Amino acid sequence: MSPQVTRTVGLQPSGMRPMGSATHHGVPTNTYVVDLGIVFSGIWWFPGIQVEFAPRINAPYQILLGRDILCQGVLTTSLDGHFTFSV
Repeated sequence: MSPQVTRTVGLQPSGMRPMGSATHHGVPTNTYVVDLGIVFSGIWWFPGIQVEFAPRINAPYQILLGRDILCQGVLTTSLDGHFTFSV
């Protein structure tokens, strides 16, 4: 989650952990414990999960779903920009 999202919904950090990516390793990042609801073809609830994310400044996205969420279903994308996600 971006700092803008955490401020908008009033989240307080629950701690910190190092976050790694393809270009950065061990960047200290705030963590948050949230009840996450994702709307696709219904609402999928993920209660009490720990989230962290530090997008680059002016990134075009505010939240990134990780493999821990995506691996609970099947994500299918097509070249025309459509996608489906199912359990």
